[in-house]
Amino acid sequence: MLSEHTYRMFVREHSDSLFRYAYFFLKNQMDAEDVLQECLLKLWDIRKTTTLRGNPRAFVFRMIKNKCIDRLRKEKRNPIGTAEELPETASAAQALSTLEVKESKGQLMHIIQQLPELQREILILRNMEGCSIEEIAESLDMKINTVEVYLSRARKKVRAAYTKIEKS
Repeated sequence: MLSEHTYRMFVREHSDSLFRYAYFFLKNQMDAEDVLQECLLKLWDIRKTTTLRGNPRAFVFRMIKNKCIDRLRKEKRNPIGTAEELPETASAAQALSTLEVKESKGQLMHIIQQLPELQREILILRNMEGCSIEEIAESLDMKINTVEVYLSRARKKVRAAYTKIEKS
């Protein structure tokens, strides 16, 4: 059972990373906010009747993933999008630097999007959302060693592809 206080603390602490996770799938801010709200409301509704085994964060990550997949299937949209825009800069030197960073970020996101789905998801959860290996294993219903293997393979593929782009 989750108390109201615990629920509020959970929402304050994790809503940003949960939103980013939903946005990664949907590539639409309003859709991601809707999915996050639906999942947090569901957590609120079940908080008194359901005992969450393990980590509530992993449970909500799984709920978000499932909601996003349902929404994408329903709308038949392509989940692959572009890197987010970087803020505007004041000087020409900063603008050039920003363009270089934006290009690198875009290349990196393109490489990540080319990974097999499970490797991509594990890499995002670990490196962008800061989830522990245990949380990832729990949310994806996998063994810890399997998550570590997929993460290692994903990192090697990203590193090799990015190095290849940088050399050309």
